[in-house]
Amino acid sequence: MSVSFLSYREIQEKYGFDLRRREPYDPREFVDMLTRISRDYWAGIHHPLVKKFLNGELSKEQLRVWAVEEYWFYRGPNYWSAAEIANSPELEDQEILMEPIATEIGTAEKEGHVKLYLRYLKALGVSYEDLINTPLLPTTIVAVSEFYNICKYLSLGEAIAAEKIAGENINKERHALYVEAFRKHYKWIPEDAIEFHKEHVTEDVKHTQIGIYLAEKYASTKEAQNRMWDAAMRFLALLWTLYEGVYQVAVNGVNMPRFAVNSTFPIPYSEVSQIPLRRPEL
Repeated sequence: MSVSFLSYREIQEKYGFDLRRREPYDPREFVDMLTRISRDYWAGIHHPLVKKFLNGELSKEQLRVWAVEEYWFYRGPNYWSAAEIANSPELEDQEILMEPIATEIGTAEKEGHVKLYLRYLKALGVSYEDLINTPLLPTTIVAVSEFYNICKYLSLGEAIAAEKIAGENINKERHALYVEAFRKHYKWIPEDAIEFHKEHVTEDVKHTQIGIYLAEKYASTKEAQNRMWDAAMRFLALLWTLYEGVYQVAVNGVNMPRFAVNSTFPIPYSEVSQIPLRRPEL
């Protein structure tokens, strides 16, 4: 797909959702609308940076720049998954959301996603010390902060619409494309170093099923649907912002300023930020 700008009316005609409508859509129909617009505007598939990657056109250094910035995005699910559980009004919701957070953090039998991503970074030649001491692009800080705020401060329905319907629902398709690209164009990266991407192809299927169930559950009124739609659009925008910053610096050579963040980012600074970081075991 060639991404283009659509007016409000064109979005309504193409995807069927009308913010001004008073009657709620059938929840299943509503989630389908969210899925279709998310698939069409997902930066992780359609952004020019990704197009270059999928065509094998990125250098090792460009992959390094991208991976360092995106680490902070992939470090976040531990936080926003916990926030979703905390914001769940019913015990049943809390119980079914435990599975996604367990796969993110890891268990005694299976490595968590952050450790898998650190393995990918290591294959690119990025040490943990380099990673945490690299100031971030402003676009990364804004994108990750916005995602954290959506999941922590909005309702569970809004967070699910953003993180699981607009996010993981499409993320599984994205990672399948990435695994194929790694094997075809970037064979110098060991197979075990792309385990992070391979895991998401299968695990995000389960997470999506949970997300669809909860999204349909909470999309019961038109007001709820409007709020959930808005949250999903904010997610699509923040993801595009993240990729655009990387693209401008890594591909176009823009000299963008960078900013240091505290060690617990995206959690706001506090006294706990002064506790020395323990290096994860790889």
